[in-house]
Amino acid sequence: MNVDISIVRSFLQGSDEYAEHWLFYHILSDKEYIFCKPDATRKEIVEEALNKTLDVLNDFEPYNINVFSTLFPRWRELICDVNVILSVGCPAPYDAMVREYNGKEYMIFDLIRFLDYKKDGKDILVLIRQMITHELSHICIHFDYPVISFPYTEALGYIAFDEGFAHVLSFADGIEMYNFLPAIEAHYQNAREKMKTALVETDIQKQKENLEASNCGSYWDKFAAISGKLYIASHIDLIYEIYQSGPSQLLTQISR
Repeated sequence: MNVDISIVRSFLQGSDEYAEHWLFYHILSDKEYIFCKPDATRKEIVEEALNKTLDVLNDFEPYNINVFSTLFPRWRELICDVNVILSVGCPAPYDAMVREYNGKEYMIFDLIRFLDYKKDGKDILVLIRQMITHELSHICIHFDYPVISFPYTEALGYIAFDEGFAHVLSFADGIEMYNFLPAIEAHYQNAREKMKTALVETDIQKQKENLEASNCGSYWDKFAAISGKLYIASHIDLIYEIYQSGPSQLLTQISR
């Protein structure tokens, strides 16, 4: 991995130069500048989080290693060229994301946002491994299936596929044995109905809003991501076939 810690280093050294990094102009799709200045009193715990994150990155193994390696047989090769930015200053909920800049994709992790999870009693090392599995899934998926942002219905289908696989693979270790049934019963039908409604929308502005809402907001409201995730989870024994069939076939199954 190519790991860039310049933003965190600048913060730890007391400099504000990092606030003008390109990242803060590319978090949102319309390139609006957003930045949340981190509390300088948190430098010590940010440095601790940085060291732990680097340890995980230096010897990284994704969740569900057997499934992951079957779906993405070239992941060890791809990870060598992965660009990672460790950051502070991203506003909530932008804790982990993939963004493109000058023709390159970057996995971005905000350490302040990671520390916010720690307040809830979550193990930061588990979170880091989970989030890197999620974002590395996107990198591998994009290698096999280039991102689709137009036309509208195909873009929604791609989000369901891309986010669906990333969420399933990073949700828990041992997904072949995990009991997804309570989540499926509680959330799949609602996400699926929202997806079906969104697919027939013809108003351009509402289509734009639907694309944003399909993978943003509170977790279970991300209707494209959740419908994709829970469809895959409900057919976990067919996960390889679903992946090989691609985004359009997954969309067909969800929208039936």
